[in-house]
This record gives sequence, structure tokens and C-alpha cells, in this order.
Amino acid sequence: MSQPTIPSVTSSGTAAPLRQYAGIGCLNLDVWSLVLEQLSTMNEEATHLLAAMQTCRDLYKLGLKVLLDRGVVLMREAAAQSFCRFLEEDNHSRAPLLQRLVLDISSFSETTLQTLRVLLQNAARLRGVVIYVSNGSFNALDILQPSASTLRSAHISYLNMRDWAGITLPNLQYLETDLLLLPASESLIRTFPKLTHLKTQLLFWDGEYGDLVDEDARNANIQTQEQRGSWPYLKSASGQLRAIFALGLTCPVSRLVLQANPPSDAGRVMLSSLLDRTPELKELVLTTNDDIFGLGWPFIRMERLYEKARLEEFPEEGELLADRTRQGLRDIFDEHHLAFQQSTCKLQQLSMTVDITCPVFACYNFDDAPQPRYSDCPVLKQICMHDVSAEADLLLQDVPTLQQVELRVFHHGEELHYQKRTVVGRWEVI
Repeated sequence: MSQPTIPSVTSSGTAAPLRQYAGIGCLNLDVWSLVLEQLSTMNEEATHLLAAMQTCRDLYKLGLKVLLDRGVVLMREAAAQSFCRFLEEDNHSRAPLLQRLVLDISSFSETTLQTLRVLLQNAARLRGVVIYVSNGSFNALDILQPSASTLRSAHISYLNMRDWAGITLPNLQYLETDLLLLPASESLIRTFPKLTHLKTQLLFWDGEYGDLVDEDARNANIQTQEQRGSWPYLKSASGQLRAIFALGLTCPVSRLVLQANPPSDAGRVMLSSLLDRTPELKELVLTTNDDIFGLGWPFIRMERLYEKARLEEFPEEGELLADRTRQGLRDIFDEHHLAFQQSTCKLQQLSMTVDITCPVFACYNFDDAPQPRYSDCPVLKQICMHDVSAEADLLLQDVPTLQQVELRVFHHGEELHYQKRTVVGRWEVI
């Protein structure tokens, strides 16, 4: 990730070197600010903006605000220390210009962390943070709490909320996390009361739940929302099907983005329950990686792969793979058709992606080198033969309120089918 370098500053507060021009002409400051904003968008490194900033003192001052509005990316601890020193000058007068901060650093010293805390206490306009810190002892709260009242969005690679009792980020609207650890069912609702968009990949519960963790956590969450209220503003939730199911959403969410990896009978039940408990749901994006050959996706069991030579020598084995593919696809779509038919949902848009994990060794690309498709793969052939167009038509029948259906089928990341249906009134447009 590249980032612009802020020009060096002397003790007198001017850029070094600065060409000493007499002012910036007859245009007013608002016009010059617009010019600098356009220069800022011309490339990722902001080289045009930086060049303009070094022409005179006035453009330097205007450009500094534009530069900090873009956001600052810190990828080394030394860069973090240097940036903090830069904003500390003139009694932290530059800190309020900072709107977005990205920390992509393996670890911090306590000294640097304390300096960042002081800086953020003065960053009165900070709206967004992105935190990728691999050190397990790092607590994101050290970065978030000083700007708790101003933050609107946060993307945090690992968010452990075990020690967040009494903490509130009252204005945060967008939360994205790769791994989220929750100590109790009410943690998210209590901490982020105005959340509108939630995205999480992996969700773990630190509470005392039984063997059916997802079901137990869901029931606890639903009970909490019934007693204390739910998110009144949440519009979109994205993540693994099990994680979103466990949250027990009862709020008027209108968009769900779900990954059912790997799919299971329990997952179908979870999907049906989600559809019924979110009556305001208008859009569903569903992705499923179907391991119909029992390869242990995503950790492929190599001993279960078929060599091309073996399939050529024993064509009956290829026929068996084709039969399993045919039946597997039929089962996948039948189960989803049933889930939608039995649901009381009022979906308007549905986007469904099915990715089939293949057991043929020749279809894998282990060294990432370009290679031709194994066109004789029986699984590939069977997927190509499947009538995906009919499946899209059936989905429209399953949910009478649907206005648009997008259906994709993949084989090892290669899109083999794409069907889109849009219904306007009683008329269909393809």
C-alpha cells in the first residue's frame, strides 16, 4: 500500500524547500482548495498535490488539509513516530486536520502507543480508522477510545471486545472486522448503538454456551434484544452464515451478504430462520462453496483427488464423478428452492453464487502458473450442461416479491454460468 510523503517542515512552520513566490494570485482560497483536491485525486501517491504544495507557503497550508483529508497510512513504527512528531508541532494544531488513519504495523512499543493516544485525543475530525496490527497483545481500544465520539467507520483485523464493558462508540456506523471475539450477547448493540453496516468474517463467543454454540448465542441475542431493544439503524450485515445467524438479528436489516462455507443441513435451517426473522430484508447476496465430493474444503485432501491418467484409463470413474456432480447440483438448488418457498421473506433482489470444488487433480493450479483448462474434466462438463436458466426462473417463482435474480455457477473460480432475470410488473426482461 503506497502513501504520499508529507513535505518536511522547518521550525518556522514552512515547507523545506519552498519556492518563495509572492502569494497565490487573485483566486480566492476556496477555488485553490478545489484545485488542490483535484490534484490529490490524479494518482495514488498524490505527487501532483505535493509538487503544488512546494511552490509557496499558502499552497502548502491549503494542501496540508487536503493531504490529511485523504488519510494517512503508517506501515512502520518509525513512520508512526515521525508522523506523531509532525502533528505535535504548534501544540497539536495540525491534528484536527486528520480524518482517516491506517495502521498497518506488526507491533508497537508502549512509547509509540502512548504518543498515538495523545495525538488522537487532539484529532477532533477523525472519522475513520483501519487497523492491521498482528501483535496479539495489541488492544484496538487504545486507538479507538480517544476518538470514540468522532469515529464513523472502523476496519479492524482482530477485534477482541472482552474488556469493553462500559465503552461506547456512539456515532460509529460502519464496522468491518476479520476476526471478532464477543464476550456477551449485548456487546455489539451496547457499544455501537448507531451501527448501520456490519461486516465480519469470523465470529467467536467468549460467553458460556453449550455444544450448540450458534443456536445458544442466537437465543441469548434475541432475548437481549427483546429486553433492551435492537439496533434501530442497522441496514446491512455481511459475513459467514453461522456468524450472522448467531447474532440473532431482529432489527429492520434490509441487506444480508452471506457466505455458507461449507454448506450443511444446519446451514439451510439457519438461512430459513434468518429469512423469517428479518421481515424488512430486501436484498440477499449468498455465496456457497459446495464440497459435494468430501474433499475437506478449504483444506483439500490430496489423497482424494483423481489423476487425469486414471480417468482416461477407467472412464467409468469419470462417469461416476459426472453423476455425483449432476446429483449434487440438483440437491443444492432443490434445498435452496425449498428454503425460499417455505420462507415468509419479501426479498426483492437475490444474488446467488455456487462454487463447486472439483476432485480432478488437473483442474488445480498449485503453482499459480497459467495453464490451459482441462476441458475433459467430467465435473466441468456436467456443470456446463446444467440448466441454470431454469433455476433462475424457479427462484422467481419461489419468492413472488422478487424483482431481480442473479445466478452464477463457478468451477475453481471460473465462472461457467451467469443468469440474470429482472421482472418489471408482470413482464420479464432478460
